[in-house]
Amino acid sequence: MSINTILAPLSGGTSDPVTIQTAFQVAASFSAHVEVLFARIPPTEAVPLVGEGVTAGMIEQLMQTAENESLDREAAARECYDAARRALDVDERDVPTPDGRASASWRCDDGRERDVVAVASRLADLVVLSHEGRAFDDARLSATLEAALMGGGKPLLLAPPEPIGEPTGEPMGAIGRSVCIAWNGSLQAARAVAGARPFLKRADSVSILTVATSRTDVSVGHRLRQYLAWHGIDAINRPLNAENRSVGETILEATTSDGADLLVMGGYTHGRLREMVFGGVTRHVLNHAGIPVLMAH
Repeated sequence: MSINTILAPLSGGTSDPVTIQTAFQVAASFSAHVEVLFARIPPTEAVPLVGEGVTAGMIEQLMQTAENESLDREAAARECYDAARRALDVDERDVPTPDGRASASWRCDDGRERDVVAVASRLADLVVLSHEGRAFDDARLSATLEAALMGGGKPLLLAPPEPIGEPTGEPMGAIGRSVCIAWNGSLQAARAVAGARPFLKRADSVSILTVATSRTDVSVGHRLRQYLAWHGIDAINRPLNAENRSVGETILEATTSDGADLLVMGGYTHGRLREMVFGGVTRHVLNHAGIPVLMAH
């Protein structure tokens, strides 16, 4: 598996700069193509349901306001894309070329962002979004993230509020030199590891973090280490005891002590509804991680 195509959805919001920079960092590492996507919401879908007493003129005004807001967001997203591409000297292309350089293209699709991103994700090797340190406090961002994770079928690289270093053009750039894998033996975690293999093969160090719980025996970490060895990846197995902390807290403390710049984990390992209602590892990590998180479901 390799990373040749990266999807970077932009919304015209504050998270766009870190999203596009992270996408270009990874593209520089893998000589990949970044498809930057903006979802243009039709005015009829952007206007909330109206009740009695609302005239046709009022509805038309609401639709015009929604259309203007969408155009403003599209212009802001395009400006962010153009500025980052020029600053990082990324070529704009629509077809592959054999020169080994990262490239990018701009695309607009009509529809709700969560639906557009989910469909587009299916034809990308990696999807880059921002978790902003508050992934579940922003309704739009949360809906898009969950749609891509659940409906895209591809790994997500979720960038923190502040970029990790600057793109350098070196083999790994500034992301993925030291990788931690949050491993519990689940299907979701296995899919995340599969999606992260291009990063793992280039990393200077890989640590397997297995937190002992009533559901997880730390011996599963040893089996993952054996599996990775068959792929030429020399990983360190680190069984962890949560003690009085949550699993999410324990994982993030370990990534800090390891100096990791990438965390790999399954998303909604114990069920989406349970984690949404009661918190869970996914929610804690995305709300508190200061490093990129590569996640799959």
